Amino acid sequence: MGDRLLALVLDSILIIAAFVVSGMWAAVRWGGVTENGFSLVGIPAAIALLATALFGFFYHWLMEGMFGATLGKLILGIRITALSGERCGMKRALVRTLLRIIDGLFFYLVGFVVALCSKERQRIGDHVAKTRVVKKQGGKALRTVFTVLWLILVAGALVCAWFLHRGAPPSSAAAGNGLKVARFEFLEKRDGAVRTSAVYHPGDTLFTRYTLAGYETDDQGRVNLRIAIAVTDPNSLTVAQWEGTLNRKLADDETPQGRFTFTLLPYVPPGTYRIRMTVRDDARNKVAEQITVFTVDAPQPVFSSSLDLRDMQLSLSDGGPPVREAVSPGATVYLNAKIAGVQFARDRVQVRVAFQLIDPQGEVVIDKPDFITINESVEYHPPGFYIPLSSTVHLPSSGPVGTYTQKYEVTDLVAGASATFTQKVDVQ
Repeated sequence: MGDRLLALVLDSILIIAAFVVSGMWAAVRWGGVTENGFSLVGIPAAIALLATALFGFFYHWLMEGMFGATLGKLILGIRITALSGERCGMKRALVRTLLRIIDGLFFYLVGFVVALCSKERQRIGDHVAKTRVVKKQGGKALRTVFTVLWLILVAGALVCAWFLHRGAPPSSAAAGNGLKVARFEFLEKRDGAVRTSAVYHPGDTLFTRYTLAGYETDDQGRVNLRIAIAVTDPNSLTVAQWEGTLNRKLADDETPQGRFTFTLLPYVPPGTYRIRMTVRDDARNKVAEQITVFTVDAPQPVFSSSLDLRDMQLSLSDGGPPVREAVSPGATVYLNAKIAGVQFARDRVQVRVAFQLIDPQGEVVIDKPDFITINESVEYHPPGFYIPLSSTVHLPSSGPVGTYTQKYEVTDLVAGASATFTQKVDVQ
């Protein structure tokens, strides 16, 4: 009986894993995704339970009919056979599976008591189907294979549910009290039309609009709402956040609305982003939460393990095309680059850039030890973070022609590290 009980536990865990997947799918499809999982009622809950029940039915029937055992039984080394010793077969397995409805009453107490009183340890399904559970000595290696397969199925189900939850579409989770975010929309621009696509790119500005419903008023007829919005990237790092309040009387035909605007930084990673909006009604101590997702289409970030000045580009105008030929004496050269691999101290970055311009004869014609100084707080710094660097250099109008060298010494004051980088420019 002990092996059968352990097999039942293993099979039940597998069925629970199936419920997690079906429940998360139903929550994504019809709404009900919460911050840490899902919450289903009504038809979505019934669909998830029905899908799980069908999985459990076919799992027991097919496994026992074709192999004489479920995965749990295979792991424990027990099999189902006919009383005559023949294979269980599909027909007998169907009878056993259908009668699980009775054997499973009161958490399988009915089946346990009947089996305990039976000489062959048969539950009701075994008596009707004329089957019994026997010990089959199988190889240890084979049982290990079944155990690994069981682990893969359970882990795969949990990973699948996690991916479904991570990419969940907009869902509103009212706290069972009517308070909710009635609508959350992406706009083409501020006060513009509703945006049909939720795909953005680095540097884009997101304009959103929300509408609240189900709130109540205090004894003076005032609305007391606290609103918090947090945007997280695919790595669960906070990209932007905002908090506000609505504490006043509303006109009879007024509906609480608000707007939230933020700009995607140039180094944001690609993937699915989540906007979590939490509304607290202090008038009646109620809370509602909405999770809305959008996608960022961007190149995979470049990770720098050490201080680096990369993607250096020279041009003859701000934001212009890169210089590919020699420039004239006295020209103004614009440099755009990215300082990467910096360290942070309490979200603060401190960088100093020294600059030298060296002519073709090796003479330093421009020397600026404090060319650029950066000392600022950066709350959002994902692994691909970099500091955009823009500078302007006026080439000598009367100097020698040839190849000039721009020398940049970047110092990370937080890490205490320095690195030197050069860029050539031909002057003819």
